Amino acid sequence: MEQTELSVVNALLECIEETAIQAIDRTHPDVIFALNAWKEQSVNIQSMGWWYNREQYQLSPDARTGEVFLPSGTLAADLAGTTYVKRGRKLYDKELHSFIFDSNTPAEDLLVDCIMEWKIEELPPSVFRLILIDCKMAIITNREQDQVKLQMLSNERSMAYANVQKENLDYMDTSAFDTNKFRLFQSTQPRRY
Repeated sequence: MEQTELSVVNALLECIEETAIQAIDRTHPDVIFALNAWKEQSVNIQSMGWWYNREQYQLSPDARTGEVFLPSGTLAADLAGTTYVKRGRKLYDKELHSFIFDSNTPAEDLLVDCIMEWKIEELPPSVFRLILIDCKMAIITNREQDQVKLQMLSNERSMAYANVQKENLDYMDTSAFDTNKFRLFQSTQPRRY
């Protein structure tokens, strides 16, 4: 299946037994519903943060306003060890209750791990498939349609989610020894000399 907005809408229309379309008509209620379902499920899945959409940015305050703007498409931002959080497209200091960062803010404090939203065409095929299955399930549930079809999609979803997790683990090349729990366990063990 092509990874385009039109192919997504047609797959979702087919799911509810509606006729396929040749072009996106943003006034048609079923098309609007399909696009909204895609957006919601896409954000849900992509917000989890995967191998393909985790990026690190070194940000600095705007010279004029003192605000720190996050890159366009940022779904979530993490600045470990700080009180900074994402609010809208900007960083917010929860401790100081402010969007304003001054020039005294250490640059290392603004190394931001961002989870970015990717467009349909850019998504890895496994993630595209998972989001599409979630959309189909949401539409069938919303329309109170065939429970057998919903169960089949639920089984497909389990396999698709496992595939995405596998890709994530393969790319991250992680092991149980790379976790914080293991490091904590290791640090509490008596040393043998």
